[in-house]
Amino acid sequence: IETLHNEGRSLRYIANYLGFSKTTIFNELHRLNRITNWFKSIGI
Repeated sequence: IETLHNEGRSLRYIANYLGFSKTTIFNELHRLNRITNWFKSIGI
């Protein structure tokens, strides 16, 4: 649990540093995950 907390804090720090909102980053991660799953489903 402590590790997850630290990772979340790091993500927020990175988001602030890059000038992105946390929501934008998580939306992007979700989109990339969907693309990855799509590639897997078609056998790439």
